Amino acid sequence: MPCPTTSSTWTCRPKYRYCKLMEDMGPAASNLLEIVRREAATLFGDGLFRAVERASELLGRRLPYPFHDEIRGIAMAASMSEGDVTLMNIFYEVFTVCTSIVAEGTDGTLYHGRNLDFGLFMGWDRTNHTWVVAEALRPMTVTLEYTRNNRTLFRTAGFAGMVGVLTGVRPGLFSLTIDERFTLKPGLWYMLQWAFGAKVQWNTVITRQVLENGTDYGSVEKQLAKTALIAPVYFILAGNKSGEACVITRDQYKADIWPLGIASLTQKSRWYLLQTNYDHWKRPPFFDNRRGPGVRCMDRLGQAALSPARLYDVLHSKPVRNRLTVYTALLEPARGHLEAWLQYCSDPDCAIW
Repeated sequence: MPCPTTSSTWTCRPKYRYCKLMEDMGPAASNLLEIVRREAATLFGDGLFRAVERASELLGRRLPYPFHDEIRGIAMAASMSEGDVTLMNIFYEVFTVCTSIVAEGTDGTLYHGRNLDFGLFMGWDRTNHTWVVAEALRPMTVTLEYTRNNRTLFRTAGFAGMVGVLTGVRPGLFSLTIDERFTLKPGLWYMLQWAFGAKVQWNTVITRQVLENGTDYGSVEKQLAKTALIAPVYFILAGNKSGEACVITRDQYKADIWPLGIASLTQKSRWYLLQTNYDHWKRPPFFDNRRGPGVRCMDRLGQAALSPARLYDVLHSKPVRNRLTVYTALLEPARGHLEAWLQYCSDPDCAIW
């Protein structure tokens, strides 16, 4: 179905919000979905994955307004089914592996950076030494600006076809990123729990809701800490004033808040917070220690030398940047600034993850 010719129609109505974007990105989205379908069935077993696939259209209808309308519009513009678009969003919800850093300069300015790593264990290309999902996601990476009454409401970095938010900034108020928190239960288990009636919220939906409606750092921190969630996660939050930053470690119903200014087990400096995919009060596993090298880079940099460019250098260092890294984003909440760069890591010494 073609997009409306009147721009006010497709920018104001949720059904047409992503219409122009998905007309262009439809083939890439279909390609990604086929890869996800194949690799997820291999990873989780054909039976579990097919159960999610069969129920995916009904799952989309359970999402709060305006997310189901947006999924319908994306499906029409990209010539996909509603179920397929919902399935793609489920994939975005449960397969994120990341590094996020919030740091405060000597003048009190807060800088927020993140690497978005995606597709762990989902298809290793032995010929090119790449992860097939990460390769498929790079062409779909977009930065978006959401407006209301001709005023910028928030900005995001993410993927075409995604209705939730992994990386975003609300100008003058706060910035927010999500890192996955690993558990013994797979992400699809939590998704099925939600499908059968658990009164919890998708992690990427709550981040979009606070970016759209949040009025101050304190209320957003409280909402992220108290909302019942579909699965464990880390929220990395930065405000617009000195000291306004924290990592919120969540399970489905409880929260631990690690505020800026407090050291952790493996990070003694107090002017920044560095979060990967492991609890800050535990040591990361030897097979995935991005935290240690990241902390050493930040300590070597020092607070006096902090700048967006130097924070980017830390995120660009190995193994913080690895073969799963799709993009790096830098955010500055006070200015409402967001920039993102596609990342590649093909050197022989580049870590697999």
